[in-house]
Amino acid sequence: MNDENRGSWYLVTGLLLGVALGLLLAWVILPVRYAGGGPEWLTKADRDVYRGLIARAYLAEGDTPRSLARLALLKEKSPDEELSAEAQRVLIKQGDQALARALTLLAAAVNQPMLHITPLPTLPGGSPTQAP
Repeated sequence: MNDENRGSWYLVTGLLLGVALGLLLAWVILPVRYAGGGPEWLTKADRDVYRGLIARAYLAEGDTPRSLARLALLKEKSPDEELSAEAQRVLIKQGDQALARALTLLAAAVNQPMLHITPLPTLPGGSPTQAP
């Protein structure tokens, strides 16, 4: 008869104890530690992709300080040389010539931070228009 009066409070008690123990374990005993999440931890191939994205954004926006700030996140000793080398690799592979131009312009902006370019107009899909 005592079991019938107890009801289902043991389920609520078990749930609360489980949540409390889970939070204690996750926040105090074994918290998650994030490491190596910034652009400086990217592999060489991923750095090339990152630089390419910065260069394309630079062509579209024409915002030199913002592009230089994005490049600074890579923490490279000579970003202008890296950009120039990547532009040469793109041309050697006979890749996207617009990307090679963008990388070269960004390398020039690293050497001359006061350099201002006219942003390329973009199409509704988001890609810059090609010059005729």
